[in-house]
Amino acid sequence: MFDEPAGKWSIARTGARRALSSSDEFNVVHHDLSVFQLICGPFMMRLPRPLKYLSELTPGKVALWCYLIWYLVTVVLHFDPSPGIWLSSFGISAVVGIALLLSVRSEPPPALSDRWQTFRLFLMPFCVSSFSALIKDQGYILVLPSRSSEFYLSFTLCAVFVFFVYGLKRTQRGTAA
Repeated sequence: MFDEPAGKWSIARTGARRALSSSDEFNVVHHDLSVFQLICGPFMMRLPRPLKYLSELTPGKVALWCYLIWYLVTVVLHFDPSPGIWLSSFGISAVVGIALLLSVRSEPPPALSDRWQTFRLFLMPFCVSSFSALIKDQGYILVLPSRSSEFYLSFTLCAVFVFFVYGLKRTQRGTAA
């Protein structure tokens, strides 16, 4: 990856290295990087694993994360500790999750199963059934809360998440030059 002669600065997408030349001067090879990327070096090139995951989200997965944010706001604001709601939701999750799993599995089963997809297939029915139980008699219009403060909190958190992911994507796109 570093084909330049020893004794030069070399910057690449995966990191940086430094060595002194014979005259103790630094020579810089840019490799089409901006000044900002050159200064930040490897810190801008490699994101920590959770941020890398977020920077690679497809629009559909961003929407799923927004659904989860909306659901979590509703759970926090309308939490009901009665076990009946949660046990019923768990039962519905098991029945519907198995049906969804059977509907997406191909024959023969893939060698390496997608565990996150399987998790989502069981999580979504759980969230839907518990959400509907929690919002019963709360004045919701379809899935939208009637209280504006609750709506704005859910909407704002989703918008912040979307802009954060968009910012990560722009940062990564800028470093892929």
